[in-house]
Order: sequence, then C-alpha cells, then structure tokens
Amino acid sequence: MNSAILSLGVKQNPPSAKPLGIAVIGCGYWGMNYVRIFNELVESRVVAVCDQSAERLNEVSRRFPGVYLTMQVDDAASQRGVDAMVVCTEATTHFNVTRRLLLAGRHVLVEKPLTTTTAEADKLVADLEAAGVEVLYDDRDDSAGVKFADADLIGIPFRLTVSARTLKESSIELKGRTEEKGVMIPRGWIIAKVRDLIGDRRA
Repeated sequence: MNSAILSLGVKQNPPSAKPLGIAVIGCGYWGMNYVRIFNELVESRVVAVCDQSAERLNEVSRRFPGVYLTMQVDDAASQRGVDAMVVCTEATTHFNVTRRLLLAGRHVLVEKPLTTTTAEADKLVADLEAAGVEVLYDDRDDSAGVKFADADLIGIPFRLTVSARTLKESSIELKGRTEEKGVMIPRGWIIAKVRDLIGDRRA
C-alpha cells in the first residue's frame, strides 16, 4: 500500500529551552511508561494524562504529582502547554482517537497499530485529501519496485510509503524523487507534518 504527495521535505527545528508539553491518552502499561519517560527527559514534560480508570489516574497522581488528570480526551488536548499527544488506548480505538486529534490540528504519536483494518487506512487517505493535501494512493497488488518506477515515470516529486517494514516501526517513509534515502516519520505526526510541508512549498 503506497501513496505519494507533493512536499518539500522534513524541517529541522532548532533546539528550544522550553520543554515539549505532552498529553498522554490512555495510561495502561505502555501509557504509564510514556508518562515516566517523558517526565525523565529534559526536553519534555507531561502536562496531562487521560484515562477512563480512576484507579489508574490515582496511580499517576501518586507517582507524578502536578500532572493534570482527566477522563476526557478533549479536556486533555485543550490544556495550556500541551504541544503533542501520545495515544496509548486499546488498539481498536487508536484510529478514531488519533483521527479526532489530527483533524483538530494536534501533533500525535500513536502506539502501534495505527489502524486495525485496511478500511481505516483508506479513511486516513481521505482525511489527508480533505485537509487539502494532494495524494496519489497506489494500492495495487504490484510489487513496490513497479510502483516506485511508475511514480518516477509520472514525475511524483515526493512519496509516502506504508509497508510491513514501516508499520513495524510505527512510521511512514517520506522520500523525495532526487533523494537516495527516505525519512521515517511517526504515523501520528503525518497529517500535521504534511500540512507544514505543503504550506512551505506553496509559500
């Protein structure tokens, strides 16, 4: 399953003295690990945690005092200082929660899998198009080599590739036509990243 878009490339942001504010959605085993890790990093801090379990929220409160606690996703997303969201809910809810946050313009890191069905992947392409991103979605049964050759033949300057390899890394590969290697982008960041890149190209 492959798709191609028009873009410029990945911007390198300069280091910032201000820690990145994180909201963690879902605080089971993996979610608690994200809370711990982001709190340990100098470059980030956990601003809010959302979970449906009062017991889990109490555990977060005990281990990480000062973190805002809520059972509502929108409440966590709206907290002042939140720069990015981490989705660690039950796997079947990943698509709906992530799509909701992406369409609200939030940067999102999603614990794999991003989707559990091909239909959800198709919906993600539709969301990109609805966001004003020009997409060529190549879901033919041909080999990756055939698809890449065709993309070059018709002059696609940049392409996004979703494959078994990229899915294992919870990422999507972005590659320019003139570049030898692609860049792996976390799947949850893709819509916001593409919007930025398209904006740069049109400027």
